Amino acid sequence: MIKQHYSGSARRSVNIIWNAAQSYGFDPPFLAFFANGQPDDYLNMIIGLTVKWLDFDRITDFFLRLGQGASLDEASSVLWLGIENCIYGKELPERPVMERMRLQSGGLNHNTPVVVLTANAGGENRELYNRAGFDGHLVKPVSGD
Repeated sequence: MIKQHYSGSARRSVNIIWNAAQSYGFDPPFLAFFANGQPDDYLNMIIGLTVKWLDFDRITDFFLRLGQGASLDEASSVLWLGIENCIYGKELPERPVMERMRLQSGGLNHNTPVVVLTANAGGENRELYNRAGFDGHLVKPVSGD
C-alpha cells in the first residue's frame, strides 16, 4: 500500500475513492472538490468506480495527453461527464443511492454544457443535435488551441 499522508478533506476524498474502487494500494491522480474546498463525495465515488470498472491507467494517460489550452477544461468536463454516465449505468443496480446523490445540488454539475463531437456539423445534423438536447457541437478534429 502507498503510504501517503493526507489531511482533512483530502483524506476524506481519498477514502471515498479507495472504498468505491475496492482497492487501497494506489495514489489517486484526481480528487474532486467544490469551489468552497469541500470534497465532492459523488464525483470522488465516480473516480473510484472508474478504477473499478475501466482501464484507469489509460484514462489517466489520455487526460495527461490533453495537455493545456483554452478548451482543456471544457474537454475534461465533457470526458468526465461521459465517464460518469457510463459508471452510473453500471453501478446503479448495486448502489441505488447513486440516483439521489446524482440529483443533489452538488452531486453533479447540472450547468455543464453537453456538446456532441462530430465530423458532421451540417445544417440538418445541427438541428438533430439541438432536438436531442445537446447545448452545442464541436467539429472534429479538435485542437487544444
